Amino acid sequence: MITINATWFGCLMTIVVEIMLIILVSILHSIFGREEEEPEIKEVTLPPELEEEFIKAIKNYEEKKRNGL
Repeated sequence: MITINATWFGCLMTIVVEIMLIILVSILHSIFGREEEEPEIKEVTLPPELEEEFIKAIKNYEEKKRNGL
């Protein structure tokens, strides 16, 4: 007759039950989980003057960044 140490059997059963719970929760989450709403993307048109100002500001920032300021 095979004898099993109760401590190691308890550890084994704990690991088995945890794996089963993870699988069960994953299945339930995939079935009933909330779906993430996709953000709405809008196209914004800027006046040409403002667009030029943004371009100048970005170029100035990149130049300062390259010079280490």
